[in-house]
Amino acid sequence: WLSEQFDGQQCVLVSWDECTLGKPAKLATLARKLEQEAASPDSAIARIETGPQWIERLTVAPYGLAYEGAVDRLEGTFVGPTQRDERGASLGQPSRLTCLAAYLTPTAASDDAAVAAALDRIRNAAKESGVEPGSLRMAGPVVDSVRIGQESLSSLLKWGGLAVLMGSAVCAWRLRSLRLAAIVALPAVASGAMMLAIVF
Repeated sequence: WLSEQFDGQQCVLVSWDECTLGKPAKLATLARKLEQEAASPDSAIARIETGPQWIERLTVAPYGLAYEGAVDRLEGTFVGPTQRDERGASLGQPSRLTCLAAYLTPTAASDDAAVAAALDRIRNAAKESGVEPGSLRMAGPVVDSVRIGQESLSSLLKWGGLAVLMGSAVCAWRLRSLRLAAIVALPAVASGAMMLAIVF
């Protein structure tokens, strides 16, 4: 019921070190590239929103807010606080960081592989837009989910292999027979693999 009444689409927030209101060119280029991607019927991306787009919407009818008022309304969502120099003086509205929100389709958001592919497309589009890969920042629940899944799999492969080796060594030592150790260890490994296959 909640997802039907409210917008529950998962989104990826994208920004970088110089993604400010005073330097919107790269953000606009990235938004255009991803909007073209979203127009594809089989795209994992449903729609794109940016800070400058929301400012523009709020400054025209029916809202008609002043630019400063629109920016203040968006602070903490699509717009960050004003930056300050070494003396603590405000650098003004152009210094505010902004971001892009890439909303994923419900089907893609529920599939870690589709989310990972969408993140790769966003990274590639950002690079094509002139964004330095090292400065790119992405956040959101789906990003966290993919990272957790990747780290879990990495840990499983690392420590799972070590556990198999140690278990086999202990079996061989205690049973004093490689044949008996294999009889005990192989079914255990097969059972573990089957349980992991069911989970994943």
